[in-house]
Amino acid sequence: MRKTLWIVAALMVALPACGGDESTGGGQTTGVVEAPGVTFDTTACPDPIEVSTVAGLIDVLAAVTWDWVGPYSSGSTPPSADLLVVGEITIDGAQVPLPEDCLGREDCRHTAVFSASREGAVVAGGDNWFEGESSLTLADTTVRVSAAMMDTHPGPYNFIPLITVIGPCGEACAVGQLACQADLSCYGDFDTFCRRCQNGSAEECACRDVEGPLPDGTTCDYWVSGDVIEVGTCRSGRCQP
Repeated sequence: MRKTLWIVAALMVALPACGGDESTGGGQTTGVVEAPGVTFDTTACPDPIEVSTVAGLIDVLAAVTWDWVGPYSSGSTPPSADLLVVGEITIDGAQVPLPEDCLGREDCRHTAVFSASREGAVVAGGDNWFEGESSLTLADTTVRVSAAMMDTHPGPYNFIPLITVIGPCGEACAVGQLACQADLSCYGDFDTFCRRCQNGSAEECACRDVEGPLPDGTTCDYWVSGDVIEVGTCRSGRCQP
């Protein structure tokens, strides 16, 4: 059974919260961390980049890889290297370089928005992703950035470019977060961790939790698109109508 939900899917997608364990797939939960103080293998961290000007930050953003992300998507692209921000830098959404596959379509917003919950990173404006402008100020801090084209269907735009500021590479996850060595990030919920870190499909991850596969017959649901949820039961490790 399908349910159509007239809500903004992007606001329900959990994004990396900090800085990652290897994807194992098949319902396994190796790499799941549910306690603070557990650190990553920092040998996988790329060399940091010092940034002290707006132009330098724009260069970093021009080099990031954009993910097209919805509550149904699998796999992820690692965030940037650590940015060692010297002084104070402010950038607005119109200054963020966007990929041609967004600029070439009318249903993709051509101005980026920002998200940050880090000391030394402040977002102004941008409460409404569909209207207005937002800016990001970084001041004497070390952070990383990730870039995602968020599925906001059926809103005024189908996709909105979002720059998220997260903690430096190797920073331990907080209580309740899940650590992913594959993209050196922390996730706030298991479904997103399963899809993004373990590369499970939406149907598979709907029938798993941190302990492993759910029993056959368990009620489940998963996102099919930005506004449609499929409801079913778990059978052979997949959510089926």
